[in-house]
Amino acid sequence: MLLQLDPITGELLKFLVWFVSMVIFVLIHYLVYVIFADSGKKIPVPDAALEYRYRPDFLPKHGFFIDLHGHTTASDGWLTPEQLIKWHIANDYDAFVLTDHNTGVNNKPILALQPKYPEILIIPGYEWTTDRLHLNFIGIEDYPNPVPKNPTDEQCADAITKAKALGAIVLVDHITWTKDQPRLRSGELIHPTREQLLDWGADGFEINNEMYWHDPMTLTFLDEIHHEWKGRKIFAGTGTDIHNPFRSFPTGWTHLLLEESERVPVSIDTVKKVLLEGRTKTIQNHDYRKPPEAAFLPRAYDNRWKTVFAPFIGTAQGARLAAPTGKAVASYIAWLVIAYLPVRLLFWIFTLI
Repeated sequence: MLLQLDPITGELLKFLVWFVSMVIFVLIHYLVYVIFADSGKKIPVPDAALEYRYRPDFLPKHGFFIDLHGHTTASDGWLTPEQLIKWHIANDYDAFVLTDHNTGVNNKPILALQPKYPEILIIPGYEWTTDRLHLNFIGIEDYPNPVPKNPTDEQCADAITKAKALGAIVLVDHITWTKDQPRLRSGELIHPTREQLLDWGADGFEINNEMYWHDPMTLTFLDEIHHEWKGRKIFAGTGTDIHNPFRSFPTGWTHLLLEESERVPVSIDTVKKVLLEGRTKTIQNHDYRKPPEAAFLPRAYDNRWKTVFAPFIGTAQGARLAAPTGKAVASYIAWLVIAYLPVRLLFWIFTLI
């Protein structure tokens, strides 16, 4: 005997069945995305992937080139400290700065490797990472202070003051990338102006980051102020911001304009001095090329899975990028509820045909 329900209870039960089914469907989308397409998933990088040497022809032969921004497994990087050294040697840098997000835990281990790799200068650093602003503190092993999630102007200025008191050179990171984040695009947060950052004590700006992020507005700004601010020289720099070597490759080089007497040996103090004196030249090349490491990417991680599961991945990725997690979930729920009546109406029409 079938269970007899009144119309309202029957509709509520149908809606509940619909809703549970759709939630399961959404979870399937998300799980497929995480398993097959989440580019944030780290996989080990084999040392053999770093056994190459690449130097662009357009770089001056006797220049001294530094990367001011790089990550290891201590934060969201894929490379161990020693692999980060090897990656920079493979790409023919003369020096680099380790700047993990809100931690200096790998600075001591990487500095301990300096005698093993005398051909490259290793510089400790720290990326002060917040939702509103990213700063690189160059030349310090740690920043022993709390890092706020959404800092006020006063907290930003205080962080710069404290970092400089520790001996750091302060680089403002990737303004264009930071401003592209949802909370800054929506106006919920506001990135400090370049003038504010200079008044607070910033020493330079990163005008090229990773493969695609470029900041011509800051370059124009620096030209307009003649790379000086209230008696201080302001430098322009570049960072690879290397995280995933299977995907990323250098597109920017900071050329340190050294005096002959500063070349042998180049020390961390020399690099700091040159940066503070604004003796840099930036070189950029955004022509796409496949990184050599890509040949070592496990087959299970390549784009074939993205093709097979494209509809699932697209839906989950769209929701994930649309808003912070809580809002994305609320959006899903709202649209499921809104979609119920039209779908029910569609099924009812089909029963009449």
